[in-house]
This record gives sequence, structure tokens and C-alpha cells, in this order.
Amino acid sequence: QDVQAYFNTEVLPHVPDAIWAYEFNPKKAVNAQNRERLGAEFMFTRYFYEYHELESTDSLYKALVDAGSESMQKLTVLLGGVSSAK
Repeated sequence: QDVQAYFNTEVLPHVPDAIWAYEFNPKKAVNAQNRERLGAEFMFTRYFYEYHELESTDSLYKALVDAGSESMQKLTVLLGGVSSAK
């Protein structure tokens, strides 16, 4: 597929301000540093990351305590009400 056609159909709809740059100097000797390269670099966090405010420590602590007490209740039912505390 033509690179420009691909760029127009697959990249621009998602990143309207994207640019396509092609750089190659045919006068340089071909070596590891001067090869024709085709690729793209996208900063996904810039375009797709959505910030969500963190939960407060109080609500996280309450959820942890509730999960612990619920686990203990289920364990007590599973063991038939047997308590190991003396």
C-alpha cells in the first residue's frame, strides 16, 4: 500500500495534526546509520491517556477493611463456626 494513502486512512483520522516526514540522503554511503527507514513514532499517552482522579486513602482503607471482614465471615461459615482463638 502507498505510504501516503495509509497515512491518510489509518493515522490522520485518529491524530489530525500528525505529520509524515521522509528523510533519506542518497549521497551518503549505505551503512548501519544511513539506511532508508520507514516507520512511525506515536506518543500513545498524549493521544489516548485519560486522567482519572485517584480514590482517597480513606475510601481505599474502608474497602480493604470491608473485604477483610467479609473474608473472615465467609471463612467462619466455611469452617462451621469453629474459632481457633483461645
